[in-house]
Amino acid sequence: MNTLLSVIIPFRKRSGDRASIERLDQAIACFADQPDIELVVFDTGRRSTRLKLTNGQQDNLRYFHQFQPGVFAPGQVRNAAVAHATGQYIFLFDADLLISRKMINQLSGFVRELTVEGPLAFRMYPCLYLSQLYSAHFTAEFFKPVLQQALYQEAFESWFRGEVCKVDGIALASSCLLINREWFLAMGGFRQAFAGHGYEDFDLIHRLAMYYPVGKRPADYPEDVKSQFPGDYRGFRRYFSYYAVPHLFKGTFLLHQWHPRPLTRQYHRKRKENEARFAEILKDATATLPEPLPGFQADAEILAVLKNGVFDSDTVLSDFPCWLREQQTLNGFPVEEYPGLFHFQAGVRKKNGGFWRKLRKLFLNPVAFFRDSVFVRKSWGKRGRSRGTGLRS
Repeated sequence: MNTLLSVIIPFRKRSGDRASIERLDQAIACFADQPDIELVVFDTGRRSTRLKLTNGQQDNLRYFHQFQPGVFAPGQVRNAAVAHATGQYIFLFDADLLISRKMINQLSGFVRELTVEGPLAFRMYPCLYLSQLYSAHFTAEFFKPVLQQALYQEAFESWFRGEVCKVDGIALASSCLLINREWFLAMGGFRQAFAGHGYEDFDLIHRLAMYYPVGKRPADYPEDVKSQFPGDYRGFRRYFSYYAVPHLFKGTFLLHQWHPRPLTRQYHRKRKENEARFAEILKDATATLPEPLPGFQADAEILAVLKNGVFDSDTVLSDFPCWLREQQTLNGFPVEEYPGLFHFQAGVRKKNGGFWRKLRKLFLNPVAFFRDSVFVRKSWGKRGRSRGTGLRS
């Protein structure tokens, strides 16, 4: 089997979460009846998973099982899956994601665009995180073809209107990447050092962006600053967002199903360790990267600057919040009506999980928790009220 595109799904059944297998079944079902797409599922659970498949789904599915004790390392499992893939390009997917049939039908076109741009070009697609209450309703209706695109649009517009009932948040920089498989392997794939939750995808994007830059990296690039609203992003998160925003307004984004994330799991407790590891990587100005693949054309001066790890404050990028507003307006979503990337709708206040989310952040990232708490207190002092920025990790 020799295909143009392989979809990569790492998996391990979540302890105490019976619905994790159901979510995997739903992720696989998204790609049913797609003979031109190879679906590679790599399962590291103690026992192999019995999947609920139709005949059409079995035709393009390759399932591998290899028990791996210890903390689940999604990057390492993706590497193992890619090693078995046969596609010229890989699309990194997760078992808790959903993708519309419309976007699936566009994937072959995205691949053709990348083949023209060169083997080092890549695409990164944003992801909306469905709320707990809405997620169950959404997935129950998602596989009804007549409703799917309407549901997609409903979730999208709800978040952009600054509501909180259907979508909990957004990730512009995500692990939903479309990459030339040969280049992924030449880069070494995901670093083996990352295990557990978080930052293995940022590290990969960091290396991909070195060879396919949207512009010179700004002086604040090493900073790790996230907020509830992308308009307030800074550091590498802001830089990475330039790759994802155009796809958002074209409707090419993924949806993340809600699931519990207990703090007691060692998988989530690894986040602080991974954050520190990535911070050290960003400080390293002597990183050795592989030579570009043949056929890649890049501005030699910019490429030299980026490979040497030089952070140039004279960035060629426009002011991000202004650019974001312009993109919204050009795509028919004026910020006055759709403020969700910058603040909640007037009168809206996030109620579900606010206390527990803050407690979770205090446990997983105490430095960021206290830094953002200071920021909010200053905001109250200056404006007499808080927009709630910076409290979501």
